Amino acid sequence: MIAAGVVALEAIACIGIGAAILKALRIFYQLPTLDRFTWSFALGFGVLGWLVFFFGIFGGLQSLPLLSLLVAGALGSAMVGRIKNVPQISPEFQKLGPWEWAIVFGITAALIFDLFEGLSPPAEADTLAYHFTLPKQFIAAGKLVFVPRAIDGATPLLVQMSYIPALALGGERALTLWTMISGWAATALLFTLTRRFLDLRWSLALALIFLTTPAVLYGGGNGQVEIRNALFVMVAAFAVAQALKTGLLRYAVLAGLAAGFFMATKYLGLLFVAAAGLVILAQKKWFMHGAVFLLAALIAGGQWYIWNYTHTGDPVFPMLYGMLDYLNPDYWNTAYQQIFETLFRLDKAVPANSLWFFAYPFAATFGLYDVFESGRTGMGPFVLLALLFATFGLWRFRGHLIRSPLLPVAVLAGIFYGLWFFTASSQRVRHLLPVYPLVLLCVMVAAHRWATETGHLKPLAGAVLLTCLIQLAGQAVFGMSYGRYVLTGETREAFLLRTVRGYAPVPWINKNLGKNDLIYTQERQLIYLFDVPVYYGHWALDARIDTRPAADDPVKFFRQLTAQSISHLLVQGEMPAPGRYDRSKAKGYGLWRELAVRGCLETVKSIKGPSFGSRTLKTMVTNTTFHILKLKSPACLDNEKAPRL
Repeated sequence: MIAAGVVALEAIACIGIGAAILKALRIFYQLPTLDRFTWSFALGFGVLGWLVFFFGIFGGLQSLPLLSLLVAGALGSAMVGRIKNVPQISPEFQKLGPWEWAIVFGITAALIFDLFEGLSPPAEADTLAYHFTLPKQFIAAGKLVFVPRAIDGATPLLVQMSYIPALALGGERALTLWTMISGWAATALLFTLTRRFLDLRWSLALALIFLTTPAVLYGGGNGQVEIRNALFVMVAAFAVAQALKTGLLRYAVLAGLAAGFFMATKYLGLLFVAAAGLVILAQKKWFMHGAVFLLAALIAGGQWYIWNYTHTGDPVFPMLYGMLDYLNPDYWNTAYQQIFETLFRLDKAVPANSLWFFAYPFAATFGLYDVFESGRTGMGPFVLLALLFATFGLWRFRGHLIRSPLLPVAVLAGIFYGLWFFTASSQRVRHLLPVYPLVLLCVMVAAHRWATETGHLKPLAGAVLLTCLIQLAGQAVFGMSYGRYVLTGETREAFLLRTVRGYAPVPWINKNLGKNDLIYTQERQLIYLFDVPVYYGHWALDARIDTRPAADDPVKFFRQLTAQSISHLLVQGEMPAPGRYDRSKAKGYGLWRELAVRGCLETVKSIKGPSFGSRTLKTMVTNTTFHILKLKSPACLDNEKAPRL
């Protein structure tokens, strides 16, 4: 009950904070009734993360300051909630037909599966590696702590800041429920925006399509940020459209704030700020709107770049390595930069040329390359199925396009896609999820207009039905594991043992190591689950402890471990013995094997447990031995009898 209360309080606080800002901008009362709540939540969600950053800077990540923040936001919700002359909700809701009820049933089923995940412990790897781990570590420290690890440490973290009040006040259950609620908010916002263009039936259908999209299923109920960035993108896109339509600066301010929140959550947000900025310039008041938009975006999103710069000398660490002077040479070096660039080249399956610019959406839909990750994090088939209808609609109503309120929205999405495709370092399709609601809305409206005009609604309805059936089936498979936990009374430890690869040694470590120990691991999916201090090392992202595949200096490795105050290592595989171990494996993180035969490591505990490739399908299941090793005195490095590499 405490967890549910904390989540409810945080949701109300977001609505209150967002509504107060919309009211200050004189936009609140210009919105339709339902939009007032969805827009307020989206904006307040971003402001909450923005505020918690400053609480963290000044050491205020304790229960009382965070509770005070939520209560203040909730009080704001009560003050702006007294609205006179509220128009009645559409009578369509009071007269649902069989098709509407069928869609509502599908949405309910999807929400139930989401609830199973919300009531279960977190199990997704990125979530356990840093989305939930960093908030947990910040709460333990009572303040923000800089983590000089590329991509998932020294990175914009605005959305993750919103996780801190939930975790600090309500524990893990509140945290997982909060991610569930904030994921639902994106669907709710898309629904209210769709109601401007489509009737209830088709608006509900679009909501169901989006809610069950594979990328949404993958990230909506855990710590992934793409689905939550969609909140900011939708508000920003429609605010830009209103700025162009009305010429009012207030909408440029709102667009800048929303775009800035995306920028403060992910580096790709910089591309979105650029795309939205280009669109907002397409008017007579281009200079003033552009300046106001940019200023608002910098205020909303610039703090994380300043944070990175003050600690490393690079606001987008480590992307400007070699162009800027780094403040701490231990954080990064040329060897790691070369690996970093190589990794990103491997994340591109197709060349960034004009041909693939148009072909990529089709290739990603069909999952032609593993790099795209279309199977579990794709966008589903609907856009492809409805594309022909939408194309006919664009041609038939081409004379009205210039006046369409969706034109700026579509152009913004197109510019972002172009910037992403030609400049981004990764071609994983889930990175496009923040703008996918815009694409989905534009395609559906164009297709529906043409189908209605020409009497071809049944084929379009068939595309909707086929998409929903496929995606609901996928969600059922994905949700079975969580349903088993919720419905059978399975213990948390048993759930984690079968869903988190390599979890077996974690309970022993939590029980037997203490706050004065520091265990080093490269098992990213375990980090959040440790209740003792942990150092997550990465062979390509953290230069402080060199575990590159080419690293072959065990003395340097040992000294780097001790320099970071590492007391234990978590490793897996067969323990080596002098004279009979594969020295080719004693490189990189495998240098622990060389330290072991030199007598620099003491085996504290060995535990067998399952390891697998997929937590959902349980592929490549093996039984692995994990070892907890304790570092010994540096004198072991002088062991001349030990074999050398």
